[in-house]
Amino acid sequence: MQTNNQYRMQTGQQLSVKQQSIVTISAFTAQGNIAQLQQALNQGLDAGLSINEIKEIRAALCLYRIPRSLNALQRFVDVLKERKQQGINEPVGKEPSPLPTDKSIGRDNLDWKTREIVTISALAALGGVESQLCAHFGIGMHNGLTKRACGHFSSL
Repeated sequence: MQTNNQYRMQTGQQLSVKQQSIVTISAFTAQGNIAQLQQALNQGLDAGLSINEIKEIRAALCLYRIPRSLNALQRFVDVLKERKQQGINEPVGKEPSPLPTDKSIGRDNLDWKTREIVTISALAALGGVESQLCAHFGIGMHNGLTKRACGHFSSL
């Protein structure tokens, strides 16, 4: 059982810079805003996201049938090429454990909290999906998102 002090600490947490990068990458992917996505991808890599974490964000959005996630993949490949030409070598990151394709939502290179950040960001950016967004806020809170952290999504 949580004490009042634990609850206050939990509700006061904000998203980390890395998590904020996940928000913008997910939102711009969902919107199909490729120009802004390029900047968000660079910021995400600078914030410490690995190549496989960004690939998994795209994969998570594909599961929700967000077709623009395919365009985002090409932009990500372009960003990686540009950074490599600049001498920046990105960490590949943890490979997901192999699972049957019907179980891809359970891959383990993004935790559940991060998956909810991806989902909420995309839904908030799309608009017109309020009931799904409300449900995912609840799931996100269950997985460790705080009310204060959820405030980051209101600007989408």
